[in-house]
Amino acid sequence: MDGFWINDFDLSTLTAEQFSPFFFDRPIVKSVEATRAMYLGEFEAFAISVAHPAAMVANVQAMCRNFAELAKIYWPEQLDQGLWAIFATVRCGQYLFDPAIDSRLRIDCIASMYLPFRDVVALHTLDVKDSFYWMWWDEILHDLDPVPKEYKFGHATLAPNQSQMVETIFLTLSRILAIPRLSDLRPPWTGASLSPFVGAAGASIFGQAPQRIQRGRRTVVEG
Repeated sequence: MDGFWINDFDLSTLTAEQFSPFFFDRPIVKSVEATRAMYLGEFEAFAISVAHPAAMVANVQAMCRNFAELAKIYWPEQLDQGLWAIFATVRCGQYLFDPAIDSRLRIDCIASMYLPFRDVVALHTLDVKDSFYWMWWDEILHDLDPVPKEYKFGHATLAPNQSQMVETIFLTLSRILAIPRLSDLRPPWTGASLSPFVGAAGASIFGQAPQRIQRGRRTVVEG
């Protein structure tokens, strides 16, 4: 009977020192199948329910804080491939909205995401639209689950926990837009006043031109 159990890999067992090399110290591959096989190795899947969700947040925070050093070690393509795996394959963004994890840790993690843009993206000539950096915030907002149903007409009803995290995201995006080289970037949905990096998910949930976030259960974003 034991043979029927899926051999899953629990990423929350990685230390902060192991987390970044696990995702970035990899050969560059092109296909989805090759990428999946490369990261999983002998494992059949990533664990859906990790044993230590807070460790996932702490490891992402450590990665962001050390991103300038990581950029000296790994090629841009390795960083891009690893970021896609972290946020789009493993979906580490889901833990930023987990109310069971200390809110201070989650807020600090989101705030630390400013550093890769300041220390790496703004200093290089790469085309942001051709990299994960363009989709960074879109992928995180996809993990805002359950997505509020009342987001039509630029209004979204969020729980206090969700509202707090979304406000932190917008504050972080505002800091990114204050970086000179990134200040002129705008997403495809023109007219946005905050973020060049929130894609379709951000546009659909928060409207085309988010103007403000209010605390509390009722969060209203006016376009």
